[in-house]
Amino acid sequence: MADDKRLQDLARNNPNGFEEYYKKNIDKNADGATIAAKQKFYKDADLSSTSTTSSTNTTSPKQNIGNKFVDILKAGLDTQKTQTSQYDDKEMYRINDMLDIINKKGETTGGLMGMAERALGDIGSAIATQLSQEAQLRTDINEKVGMQGELSKGLREEMVAAYPSVLRLGYGIDQLSNMMTNMMSESGRFNLISQGTIQQAAETARSFVGDLNEMGRVFGQFEKVGLGASDATKAIDKAGKSSLTLGLNSKRTTQELRDNLGKLNEFGFANGVQGLNRMVQKSLEFRISMDSVYQVAEKVFSPEGALELSANLSVLGGAMGDFGDPIKLMYMATNNVEGLQDALIGAAGSLTTYNQEQGRFEITGVNLRKAKAMASELGISYQELAKGAIAASERTAAASALMTSGLVMEDKEKEFLTNLSQMKDGKMVIEVPKSLMSELGGQTEVILEELSDAQKTTLLANQKAFEKMSTEDIARGQLSATENIQRDVAFLAATTRGQAVKAFKSAAEAAGMTGEDTQKFVKEMTNNVAKGEIEMMDDFNAMARNFIKNIVGETPKTQGAATTQTSAMNVAEAEKKAAEAKQAAANTTITKKIEIALQSNGPLIDGWSRQIIKDSSIKDDFINTGNDEYTTPPKN
Repeated sequence: MADDKRLQDLARNNPNGFEEYYKKNIDKNADGATIAAKQKFYKDADLSSTSTTSSTNTTSPKQNIGNKFVDILKAGLDTQKTQTSQYDDKEMYRINDMLDIINKKGETTGGLMGMAERALGDIGSAIATQLSQEAQLRTDINEKVGMQGELSKGLREEMVAAYPSVLRLGYGIDQLSNMMTNMMSESGRFNLISQGTIQQAAETARSFVGDLNEMGRVFGQFEKVGLGASDATKAIDKAGKSSLTLGLNSKRTTQELRDNLGKLNEFGFANGVQGLNRMVQKSLEFRISMDSVYQVAEKVFSPEGALELSANLSVLGGAMGDFGDPIKLMYMATNNVEGLQDALIGAAGSLTTYNQEQGRFEITGVNLRKAKAMASELGISYQELAKGAIAASERTAAASALMTSGLVMEDKEKEFLTNLSQMKDGKMVIEVPKSLMSELGGQTEVILEELSDAQKTTLLANQKAFEKMSTEDIARGQLSATENIQRDVAFLAATTRGQAVKAFKSAAEAAGMTGEDTQKFVKEMTNNVAKGEIEMMDDFNAMARNFIKNIVGETPKTQGAATTQTSAMNVAEAEKKAAEAKQAAANTTITKKIEIALQSNGPLIDGWSRQIIKDSSIKDDFINTGNDEYTTPPKN
């Protein structure tokens, strides 16, 4: 259609002109979202199949409608992205790629078959991507960190095994590699971690940190206080979930925890990392910075400092709580900094009064002079002390309101409801989102002192839901359903190509091939998969046997029709000839009988997942490795 051609030209070359033309000639009432979706459609669409000339018309009006619907759907999917992902486009097999199948077919029927055909056609390039990733990992680990030999190979194998799960969480191979190199750069040592720890690190990063690159530095920070990578992820998970169930920003508290982690080596904390995390939580609730607490701790760390501060504050009068006991102050600085924070909050809370006319707490009159003098003695700013005083009074008001309601609750439940509330017209109020209005009696806000048992149950159901969530649940909950499906597809694709490369490499290794022969073998297998010539494991078995015999100089026998029985390939003769070829250089003859048994009663993916060989003594690294690394025969 002429309009389609014109719209496509504008979409690709003149976006502003596209909107003007579309509103003038197609739909004058179209909104911005519709314009964006249409522009996306015409920019990416293949209009060659929709020609209306009599000589080339092979697409029905119904198919054209299907095409346009699919493109609009694709544009809609693009708007569903809720989280920044950190992977290369080549690593992700997208839902949009699947929809392309339908478009290229010109129809919406038979879409699953089209998707299957697309997947089969992409396997070759997918395996090439996998090989390229493994080569890059070798460069990153060996060159950037200096790790070599079996240590490097073992670590890279763990990383490759964990990669599909990492991709599922929106991180690519570059981020995985950076995490490892950052960790070893931070520590200055060869840190070896398992597949399970890597996968847990990715979940922790997505849930509470945000950037997998940064997890390497996180591990370095935790190591300085005596916690390894696995313990670090567990500590962060526990701290993050704790904040979430209290109604706090878990990523903010995790960042604050990291920033203050070194203080564990400077002061005494009654509960270690979790005690520090509890301080971080209270610093956000009471709006008193962590640095203010440390400044007070520095003052009372010595007996002289504790005695002087206690004496000076007693002159000011008023409720000073634990600040009137210098021995306790000194003890808290060295063994329980969390208690020192509580003492500071308690002393600050006594400074405010409630302004009835303005509906807020404030520091006025004689208390204003007292607060400034107290801040000076404590060594902190007046602004910090004032913020803490007002927050403490608001939270005291919330606690009183909940007591007035007559409802029985645990402390953590009261804290959760208090963190949801805010001061409004002199009362602590929870503003209700529309999604909960019907469950809360249609109210737009809930006053804490008027909270009913049904409302309490509804609000606390969210806290209970948070408590039941795993780290993976929290990570996936940050995404739309569409994005989770897309990443699940990417996980399956990455797992499949990893198993394919492993199968091809194992078969080549069994024949004692050199690095160059191995690469040639894997490339040929890949090309045949991409062409659709290898569909079942019978076919793969025959191809592998013929290829290996050709490498060692044997003429392959003509193969008959594939069967569904187990096929066995004895390559003893192949091994013998390969060893003879190496004898001149290595002055060693190797004769090893290796049998490879492949089940042929399953599809390609199932076949790839089996272990092709059982010989664990062969340790050489095949892909992208110099030939000189293969001149030493494997140990018997």
